Amino acid sequence: MLRFQEKKTFKRYLYSQVSLWILGIFILFVCNAVYGVYKKAQSANAFLAEAQKNLRAMQDQEKYFSAEIERLKSDQGIEEEIRSKFQVAKEGEKVVVIIDKKEDQNVTAMTPQKNFFQKILDIF
Repeated sequence: MLRFQEKKTFKRYLYSQVSLWILGIFILFVCNAVYGVYKKAQSANAFLAEAQKNLRAMQDQEKYFSAEIERLKSDQGIEEEIRSKFQVAKEGEKVVVIIDKKEDQNVTAMTPQKNFFQKILDIF
């Protein structure tokens, strides 16, 4: 009978309102901690995506600059770069400048239409 009463008192303490309140508060703390970890994981995923985007951009830049370096290692690449930057020509070559005709030469300049009051003011 003593053993039965011990079980009964244990259940009474376990299912008492005080112990249930303590358990509820403990569950709230655990849920708050889990939510904090979730927010940190979301933030870490956002930082990871941004870092991967930056990595891809830098890899593209590396490919571009490697190609430019390879181009500039050749004599033709050096010559092209010098011609484009300094606008020079080799001996015996001449620089030809082509100027496009402007289409507006034949078109008369359009003056804005004057209203009645402006025409009267022009008379005076």
